Amino acid sequence: MKKVNLTTTFTIIVMTRLEGEVTKTVSYHDLIKETLESPPPGGFSLEVMHPRLRILTVLHKAKGKNTVSFEDGDFELLHKLYKDMKFVVVSQGYEDFKEHLDEVAKQIEKDK
Repeated sequence: MKKVNLTTTFTIIVMTRLEGEVTKTVSYHDLIKETLESPPPGGFSLEVMHPRLRILTVLHKAKGKNTVSFEDGDFELLHKLYKDMKFVVVSQGYEDFKEHLDEVAKQIEKDK
């Protein structure tokens, strides 16, 4: 089981207007959900959808908690999917989450 932080948040600039910037607060929980719900090229097959739904169920059960624990294989899938994500804005928060997942992934290597 690999434990991932859910409560860390950061702010992204969604849009700049004459009146100022429009921002959005994003949590690691949000990033995990967005990662799993982002369609692969060509869309979701049931085979691709099934493990993502399993991980989303675990994430949903952890709502309101500080961390979520994933089975090693589910974590590895999440980690791979996140590394392949594309973003529409630049934010250090995205890189920070990748570094968090990289640290958790090192635990998998140590445990093997």
